[in-house]
Amino acid sequence: METKIVIWDSNPERIAACYNNISLAMKELRLKLPVEIMSEPPLISRAGLTGRLPSLEINGNYWTWKTGEIITKEAACSLLRHVLLDNVKKTAAHHSFSLKQFPG
Repeated sequence: METKIVIWDSNPERIAACYNNISLAMKELRLKLPVEIMSEPPLISRAGLTGRLPSLEINGNYWTWKTGEIITKEAACSLLRHVLLDNVKKTAAHHSFSLKQFPG
């Protein structure tokens, strides 16, 4: 299964800003991943993300930023580094960031 990033949100302005910041973060980390947007209210509800937007889905796991706030480039870098790059390196170091993971 190919790794992809899904932005879950229903606010068009916030989606655009998050998309831009995630793209900048991937460029900084030299990652090339597809980014999808999921904004349909029934799907958001079914995924259990109502009240937790914006959220990111990576490899079937959901990560939520501060509710109602744009995901910053710095937060996206931290999350992508932790979820994708550090796992590849199999490092045991603990990394902290403000994104919260919720079961999928």
